[in-house]
Amino acid sequence: MKISKNYKQFYLATMSLLLYAFVCAQPLQRFNTFSYNVNDGLLQSTIIDIAFDGNNFCWISFPNGVQKFDGNKFYTIPIQQHLPDDKQVIFHTCSNGDVLVSHAQGVSRYLLQSDRFITVFKSLAHNKIPPRFMGETNNIMYIYTEDAEIAEIDLTSNKIIDQYPSDLPTYNPGSGDWIANISKHIINNKMVLAIKEKIYLYDVKLRNAKVKSFKKDVASLSLQMMNANEVMFKMHHDNGRFQFYNFETDVIRQVPVTIAYSALSPDNMLHKVNQNKYLLTFGNRIFQVNEALSKAEKEWVDFQNQSIGGKGAIRLCKADNFGNIILATMKDGIRKIMTNNYPIKYYGVSSNEGNHIISVLPDKKRNRILTGTSGNGILIFDTLQQLIKHIDRLPGRTDKFSVNAIVRISHSGDYLLYLAGDSVVAWLSGDLSNIRLHQIESDKMLRYPGTGYFGNVLFQNDKTVITQSQGNVYKTNLSKFNISEHYVTNFYTMSGICIRNQFIYHAYDSLFFVDTATFKVNSRVSFPNTGYVRCYVYDQQQHIYVGSNKGIFKTDTTGKIIWHLDKNSGLPDECIYAMLIDKKGNVWCSSNKGVFRINGDKSVLQLRKEDGLQENEFNTNVAAIADDGELYFGGVNGVSSFYPDQIRGLKETLQLMITGIRVNNENIYKDTAVWNISSMHLGYEQNAVSFDFVAMASNNPDQYIYQYKMIGIDNQWIQNDGIQTIRYFLPPGTYTLQLYASRYFNKDAVALKEIVIVIHPPFWKTWWFIISLSSLFMGVLIFSINRYNRRKYQGILQQLENEHKIQIERERISRDLHDNIGAFANAVLHKTETLAKNQTDPERNTLMEDIRMASRDIIVSLRETIWSFKQDVYTNEACMFRIRNFVQTMIRYYPEIQFKIEDESAIIHTIPYHRALNVVRMVQEGVTNAIKHAKPTHITIKSVSEEKLWLILIVDDGKGFNKAITPEGNGLENLRQRAAQSGFTCIVESVEGNGTSVSIHIPMA
Repeated sequence: MKISKNYKQFYLATMSLLLYAFVCAQPLQRFNTFSYNVNDGLLQSTIIDIAFDGNNFCWISFPNGVQKFDGNKFYTIPIQQHLPDDKQVIFHTCSNGDVLVSHAQGVSRYLLQSDRFITVFKSLAHNKIPPRFMGETNNIMYIYTEDAEIAEIDLTSNKIIDQYPSDLPTYNPGSGDWIANISKHIINNKMVLAIKEKIYLYDVKLRNAKVKSFKKDVASLSLQMMNANEVMFKMHHDNGRFQFYNFETDVIRQVPVTIAYSALSPDNMLHKVNQNKYLLTFGNRIFQVNEALSKAEKEWVDFQNQSIGGKGAIRLCKADNFGNIILATMKDGIRKIMTNNYPIKYYGVSSNEGNHIISVLPDKKRNRILTGTSGNGILIFDTLQQLIKHIDRLPGRTDKFSVNAIVRISHSGDYLLYLAGDSVVAWLSGDLSNIRLHQIESDKMLRYPGTGYFGNVLFQNDKTVITQSQGNVYKTNLSKFNISEHYVTNFYTMSGICIRNQFIYHAYDSLFFVDTATFKVNSRVSFPNTGYVRCYVYDQQQHIYVGSNKGIFKTDTTGKIIWHLDKNSGLPDECIYAMLIDKKGNVWCSSNKGVFRINGDKSVLQLRKEDGLQENEFNTNVAAIADDGELYFGGVNGVSSFYPDQIRGLKETLQLMITGIRVNNENIYKDTAVWNISSMHLGYEQNAVSFDFVAMASNNPDQYIYQYKMIGIDNQWIQNDGIQTIRYFLPPGTYTLQLYASRYFNKDAVALKEIVIVIHPPFWKTWWFIISLSSLFMGVLIFSINRYNRRKYQGILQQLENEHKIQIERERISRDLHDNIGAFANAVLHKTETLAKNQTDPERNTLMEDIRMASRDIIVSLRETIWSFKQDVYTNEACMFRIRNFVQTMIRYYPEIQFKIEDESAIIHTIPYHRALNVVRMVQEGVTNAIKHAKPTHITIKSVSEEKLWLILIVDDGKGFNKAITPEGNGLENLRQRAAQSGFTCIVESVEGNGTSVSIHIPMA
C-alpha cells in the first residue's frame, strides 16, 4: 500500500509537471485587465453570482449582501420592501435588461426603467434556499423550488401564470443533498438540471423529465446544454474530464485528448460567455477554447503576460453587454477583461472635401501632426486629434494649394512644404506663424518645369533634402537654401527610393538605379507586370519592398525578386498605396480595402473602415512612422494612426450614464431611474446640485476622459479627472448640464448627455416684478446714454475719416510731384552736368536755354497738378494729349533718344480725374525710369482702346535687368502703388540685355 501510494503521488506530480509545460506552451493573447477587491469597495471576496443588467451595471451577490457595480463605484443594495432578503441570492437577466433576484423569500424583479424592485414570486415560509431559475422562453420565466414545484411567471405582467408539482426531486437542507445545478437556458422548451449523481432533461411544455444516473456526483459547475438533447457536464473527483451525454441516443462521449490536461484538476471549469465562445478556467488561469470544444487555442493574460486570475482561482466567468469578461475569483475579488479595442486615431476636418490627404508628417515632440491636402492647404493637428492650424492660402496668392511632401528641418525646427503643381517651395516657421516662398531653379531640359501631383521625401540630413515629384527630383541645400530641379524621366513615375547614394525608380517595365550626385543612370533591371509602381520601403535586412498596382514585390538591392504577393497569396487588395515597416519587421500597407499587415509568415491582418479607419481608400505615398513607432496613413478622408502592437480589439459605441443626482445633499429621485431624467425644476432654495456619471462601452469607465459644462455658468469644457462628483451652487435661472466622455479631451465636443435645470426664483425676484419697477428708469437711462455715445462716436468717426482723406491726398500729391516734377528736375540736372563740360559759348547758350525751358516746364507741371483738381473726369484722348506734351519735352532734352507714340484708340472713354492723372504719371514714370536706368536709343508708347479695356505699352531697347537679383527702386514701386490705388494692372517685364516693357491695363466700366 505504501509503495502504491508513493507511486500514485509520483504519477500525479509527473503529470502535473507535464500539464504545466503543456499549459505554458499555449499561445498568449494579451488583454487590458482591471482588478477590484475589498480595498476598492467590494463587499467581500466570496462571490455567489454575477449578472449584468441592460445598462451594463454588474450585479454581484455575496453570502451576506448584494452590490451593483458601474465600473467605477460599488453600490450596496439595501434590504427593502420588495427585496426582503439579500443573502446567497442568484440572478437572471431578462431579455429587456431587468434583473430577477432570487432569495429565500421568493423572487424580486429590478425594473431598469424606474430603478426600483417589485415582488414577482413569494416562497413558502418553510423554504430555506432561493428558488432556482430554469430559464426564460416566450417571455415566461420558469423557476424551481426546493419543494420540487415549478412556477411559471409572465414577465410582461409580472404575475404567476401557473404553479405545479414536478417529477423532479425535492431538496432537503438537513440531508446534505446537493443544491440543484441548472443550465439556466431553454432550448426548444428543454433545459437540464444536475442533482447529485443524476442529470435531468426537463420539458417545460410537456412538464416531464428524462433522467440519466451516474455512479458519481455531477459537478456543480460547467453544466451546459449543447442542443435540445445533448448536455456537457463534468463529474466530481474524476479529474475533471468533460463529457457529453445525448438523451435521445443514450450515448456518452468524451472531449478529445487535446484538452485532457484539464482533467488533472477537479477545479477546472468550462464557461459559455456568449453564443459561440467558451472559456476554460484552470486555477487562476484562463484559456480560450475553440467552438468544437476540442482544444484550448490560447491563454489569456494581461499586458504583463501574467495570469489574469491573480492569486485566487477563478470561480465564475460572465460576459457583459459589450463583450468584455468579468471573472469572480475565490479569494481575490473580481477581474474585468477588456476584449474590444482597436486604438485607432483619426485626424481630419468636418468637411470631407478638405480631407483628401497627400502627405503627412508626425512631429510628436512638439505635439503636432502635419497633413498636406489636395486643394485645401495644410492641416496641423495636435496628438489629441484636434485641429490647431489650417493654412489654405500662401502669401500673395488667392488660390488654395496642395502639399505633396513635408520635411522638418532638424536644426531650426522649421518645415518645408513641397507644393503640388507649382514652381516654389514654402518655408513654414517652427512656430507656424510665418510662411515664405522660395523659387525652384528649374532644369533647362525640362519641358514642363515645376512639381507634379505625387511627391515623397527620398533623403534628408542636416544639410540636404532630396524629394521627388513624379519624373523630377528636387535637391534642397539647407545651408544656402537653394532648390534645384533635376530631370529624371518623362515616364509616369509616382514614387522612388534612395538607398546608398542611389535613387531607384520604375519606368518602362524596369527599375532604374540613378546616381544622386549626377542623376545619371547607373544600371537598369527588367521589372515587368507591375501596372505602375506606387511606393517603396526598405528594411534592416537590406530588402526592398515594391508596392504596385499588382501587389507587393520583395527584392534585394539589385532588383532581384525574392517573392511576390497578390490576391492569390491572400492580399485583400493588389493596389498598394503606401508601406511602412514597424519595429517588429512587419510590413503595413494601405490600399483600396483598408490597411493590412503582412507578418513574417506572409499571413495578413486587415483593418477596415468598420474598425476605425478614415475610409477604406488611401492615397499614394501618404504614410509616416513617428519616433515612438506610431504609424500614420493618409487617405481620401483624413489620416488614421495607431500603434502596431495595440491592434487587437474592436470599435466601440459609448453610452454615457448618469448614476446619481443629489439636491441639497439629498437624493430626491428615490423611485426614479436618474439616467432617464432630462430636465429638473427646482425652487430657489434647492440650488445645491451634484451629479455622478459614468461611460459604458467596450473599454473600462476609467479609461475615458470625462468632460462637463454647465451652460449659463461655464464658457468651456471642464475635464473631470477620476470621474469625480460634480457640484454646482446655482442662482435662479435656466441651465443645461452637458456631459461628454471619450478617449481624449475634446474642446469642441458635442454633448452625449444633457439635463436642463430650471431654478425658479422667489416671486419678488421674478423678471416681471423687477421690470415693472425699473423699466421707465432704464429706458430713459439707455436712451440718454445711447444718444450721448452716438454723438461722441459720430464725431470721432468723422474726424478719423477726414484725417484719412487728407493722408490719401498727401500721398497722391507726393507721387505726382515725384513722377512729373522729378522728370523735369532730372532733365535740368542732365543739362547742368553737360553745361559744366562744354566750354564754348554757343553750346553754353544752348544749354542755358534748355535749363530755362526745363524750369518753365516744372512750373507748368505744378500748374497742371493743381488744375487737375478742378475737373471730375477726363477722356483717354486728353490723357494722350498730356502724354504727347510730356514726350515732346523729353525729345528736346534727350535728342540722342528716338521717341515714338502710336495711338490706336478707336473708342473714347471717360475716367475720373484721379485715375486719369495716375495714367499720365505712370507713363511719365515709365519713360523717366527708362531714360535714367536703361540707356535706350528707342522708346515707344502705344495706346490701344477697346470696349472694356484701355491698354498702354511703354517699350525700350535699353540694357534691361534681372528681376530675380535686381531690387526694385522707388520708380517701379510707385508704378505698382498707383496701379493698385486705381484698380489698374501693371506688368513689368525685362530681360537683361534686351530691354524692358511696361504694360498698363486700365479696365473700363
